[in-house]
Amino acid sequence: MLKGDTSSGELGHIPITLDGKKCSCGARGCIETFVGATYLIERYRRLKKKKKEIQVREIFKKALQGEREALVVWKEFSQSLGRFLGGMANLFNPQMIVLGGGVAGAFTLFKPLLWEVITHQAMWPHLKQLKIVRGKLRDAGIIGAGILVKENLKQRREG
Repeated sequence: MLKGDTSSGELGHIPITLDGKKCSCGARGCIETFVGATYLIERYRRLKKKKKEIQVREIFKKALQGEREALVVWKEFSQSLGRFLGGMANLFNPQMIVLGGGVAGAFTLFKPLLWEVITHQAMWPHLKQLKIVRGKLRDAGIIGAGILVKENLKQRREG
């Protein structure tokens, strides 16, 4: 989402279940708690029954090597994110959804299943032009936040 007031566009904090895990925003059941890096790491560690520190990119590499637990994590991720993005497609009818953040590094791994789930979740008219792409800017969140601050300051000076 490009425009909104204050912190609008925080799609990661839309609840998808009533009694889910507590999110960093204080609410329960946000999509972020199902597709964020913290969840992926915790889920992988539970499946492996190990407390060893690991990064999302390592889980991605293990999935590429065919490790069962890593593949389960990415399958669940793709299904959760796909259902959510299918709903967002029904709501906003975007031409493009750009995925960024740490998990976007595994885009080539999860894109096929993600797209399959989206096509089952979203209504046909919303799929005709829809493209799912990986963001090119690694620091897009920081850059976007900086731009929003700059625009906010400019509006305050002008108004």
